[in-house]
Amino acid sequence: MAIEKQVLANMHRAIDQGDFAQVEKQAEFLDQLKTAKLNGFIDYDQPTTANLVEPHEPIEINEIVVINDSLIKLNGNEIILAPRALSVLKFLGETPLQVVSSNRILQRVWGEGDPTNVAQVVKRLRRDMEIDPKRPKIIISNKKLGYVLNARFSFAQPQEV
Repeated sequence: MAIEKQVLANMHRAIDQGDFAQVEKQAEFLDQLKTAKLNGFIDYDQPTTANLVEPHEPIEINEIVVINDSLIKLNGNEIILAPRALSVLKFLGETPLQVVSSNRILQRVWGEGDPTNVAQVVKRLRRDMEIDPKRPKIIISNKKLGYVLNARFSFAQPQEV
């Protein structure tokens, strides 16, 4: 519940400041949190490292926009990615805030192969995208279940490029 309370506090702050775009973003994030809880990713009754954000940390809504086959924008910053890394990111982006197993990623992106391929690509994605790759906030892993993309994900419209 602490996460939802923080999002609601952020919404009230944005309303007070007249920042209705931020209010909308917070509302969307609240919907994503509820979806994540329904899918079993967040368990508010059990404090675990599986929670998206520690209660004492500010909520950060990451936004990823795919510009083309090698370029994304993460929170407005352009990042060039290798094709395989972008394929993994796109697959995770199909189900943001939901756990996707390494085997599902492997099957979808490679067809077959060594599961360590997934871990290596996620490590490269974190190196390219995260502020601190050792403490990821965008691509979160659960060693027993898989990976979670903590971001809104979209594709650029032609006029946005």
